[in-house]
Amino acid sequence: MSERKVGLDILKIFAMIMVLSLHILGQGGFLSSNNSNLIAPALLLETFCIVAVNCYVLITGYFQVDLKFKFSKILKLWVKIFFYSSAIYLILLFLNKTQFSLVECLESFFPFFTKRYWFINSYILLYILSPFINKFIRVLEKKEYEMLLLILFIFFSVFSSFLPGNFSFDSTGGYGIIWFIVLYLFGAYIKLYWKDNYNNNKNLYIYLLITIGSFLVSLFIKYLSAKFNFYDFSTSLFGYNTFTVFLASIFLFLYFKNINIKSTKIKKWVGKIVPLTLGVYVIHEQSVLRKILYFDILNLDIWWNDIYQMIVIPIFIILVFFICILIEKITINTFQKWIFNILEKIYLKMPLKNKDIA
Repeated sequence: MSERKVGLDILKIFAMIMVLSLHILGQGGFLSSNNSNLIAPALLLETFCIVAVNCYVLITGYFQVDLKFKFSKILKLWVKIFFYSSAIYLILLFLNKTQFSLVECLESFFPFFTKRYWFINSYILLYILSPFINKFIRVLEKKEYEMLLLILFIFFSVFSSFLPGNFSFDSTGGYGIIWFIVLYLFGAYIKLYWKDNYNNNKNLYIYLLITIGSFLVSLFIKYLSAKFNFYDFSTSLFGYNTFTVFLASIFLFLYFKNINIKSTKIKKWVGKIVPLTLGVYVIHEQSVLRKILYFDILNLDIWWNDIYQMIVIPIFIILVFFICILIEKITINTFQKWIFNILEKIYLKMPLKNKDIA
């Protein structure tokens, strides 16, 4: 495993912890707290973590530009989603933690078609498109590629940062395939053409500068909104495709790409944990479990206006992360593997050619 790959694997782990942090802060109610004295720490953590999804897709573009399309990867993702979504729902039913609902049942057994995991849906579509995107990239000259990236940045990031949703070229805030393709192209460009001719710490400093600046601006908007009673538009600063979030994502990605990991033990542990991180997302974001986890199990609402939330939130984040890692470690080599092997045998018997595309 190369040094750079270790750095990006570490970023993958941090990105999943960041995603979990965003969900606990947002869906757990901390960002909608009415206590202005306590909103600042939660908002600061959100600002640091908002780059998570962008970084994950940048990593995909960075590596996938040189890799073949493999149907088995999609199959494994589908197995993971189906297994956790359906199994968790059945367990919650058995434990009387939820009542039977036809809608919830359909969402749990058909999560891909009911769009319960928006990230996985967009990621799978991006992966399916990757062979065609890669062929397009290969026919571009470097200057043409750079001009394309500049155009995409202006129209899909800068414009989206300042224009109302109905007037922007991507009104999803980055929650969709359009922005994923843009990020993929940037990640691929970095792999093919980017030259690091400066101290890597500058990448981290710029990420921190953008992040802290965004936090202060957001806090100032909230203050003015409360003082003069106008609409609080600070949340618009945190769309995945806003230029500040995008630039922060790029510089954090570059920093981890270039960090030098010498410890064999760290490499070993990173190699063990990183394949399990996607399971963290699929488990804790199961649509029925989500509310039960945050308010019946963790009881996050009792900490909304408690000063100790600054201690409790990180503890919950790490606790949920490692419990999900443990569950994924157990099931990935048992139930998920069994289901995958059955489906793979069926697939291999199908009279199809070119299952893997260059």
